[in-house]
Amino acid sequence: MVEAKYKLKFTSVSLKDIKNFDNTTQIRIIDELNKLLKSPYNINKDIKKLKGINKKIYRLKLGDLRIIYFLSDTELVVLRIIDRKDLMKIIDSIKRS
Repeated sequence: MVEAKYKLKFTSVSLKDIKNFDNTTQIRIIDELNKLLKSPYNINKDIKKLKGINKKIYRLKLGDLRIIYFLSDTELVVLRIIDRKDLMKIIDSIKRS
């Protein structure tokens, strides 16, 4: 078994986001995040670095959902878990902060 390289953290907003989904979707999100902890740059996943942002902020595509996360040296911080239609609005708000 591969040990996780990063520690998982959620922002208060991302915790609210995940609570809005049904149990099946929540389990799917947590499973993907656990896989991501072991290999956050996995080329087999649909992961992209967000452009126009100076931080290490990425998005993981999970069906119609997008998981927006930040990578530090030791932590993977989930910023938002959103529907794909809201992605540009969230990216704009991240750029302004």
